[in-house]
Amino acid sequence: MYLVSACFASPAPNDHHWGTSVRYDNRQEAEAFNIQFKGADEDYLKTFDLELIAGRNLLPGDTIREFIVNETFLNKMNIASAEEVIGKNLSINKGAPAPIVGVVQDFYDRSFREEKNAICITTSLKDYNNYAIKLSAGNFQEPIEAIQSIWTRQYPAQLFRYEFLDDQLAEFYATEHVLVNIIKVFSFIAIVIGCLGILGLVSFMAANRKKEIAIRKVLGGSIAHILSIFTSEFIKLILIASLIAVPAGWWAMSRWLENFTYSISPEPWVFVTAIGLSVIIAALTISVQSFKAAVSNPVDSLRGNV
Repeated sequence: MYLVSACFASPAPNDHHWGTSVRYDNRQEAEAFNIQFKGADEDYLKTFDLELIAGRNLLPGDTIREFIVNETFLNKMNIASAEEVIGKNLSINKGAPAPIVGVVQDFYDRSFREEKNAICITTSLKDYNNYAIKLSAGNFQEPIEAIQSIWTRQYPAQLFRYEFLDDQLAEFYATEHVLVNIIKVFSFIAIVIGCLGILGLVSFMAANRKKEIAIRKVLGGSIAHILSIFTSEFIKLILIASLIAVPAGWWAMSRWLENFTYSISPEPWVFVTAIGLSVIIAALTISVQSFKAAVSNPVDSLRGNV
């Protein structure tokens, strides 16, 4: 059993937009903003899990007889209560007025870079371009083949073509996905290079200070104490580097997020976690070489042997 809705387009971000003029409550002049038209049948809300916050769903029909609007429409009209618009007339594209019967919770029909649109949903058979079908999670091959068979019988002259909504969304944000993957790759490369650099510095330091380490061991210095000599010095350097990297990272993330109308602010815990992971990775890298220096025979070091 599938949920099926005939519609103009899905409510998710896509390239199918139809903005048109709108008049509210039998006003003579059109409002200062356009409204996005979403032609859809009475199963549209259920199929896409859109939530009504006031009024009722659309009744079955094939022409424009009633409207559902979204919360952004209320905001643009400076209307505080959703109940206030129920029963008021709406006219789009200079057409005949029809009553508003419901208000739906806002959803994003554009990229996060853009402001949410005022939206109206109404029955309009001539404007249905797609069938939206909600399938249960699992193996999609069998239901798709069944749907294709039905489509071929009903529309033999029309090519059957389908697209998953999550793929549509992924394509819409393809640039962001590519950018994230590039950042991941270069971050990994930077971590590897950083670890190799630290390993080289520790090796150099151990070679230069091997006699000091030997004397400390002869005088009773423990392996843990000798490890702390190396670790503490490098941890200080990492923390100093973080004082430079954190403001730079915060600035870069903030500038990127400014491209989106709806975005979050960089969270402090992200940078605290990054510093913590850097310290852990550096400590593990340092421990490898410094442990070798700490457990070496002090007699060999004092005699000048490697």
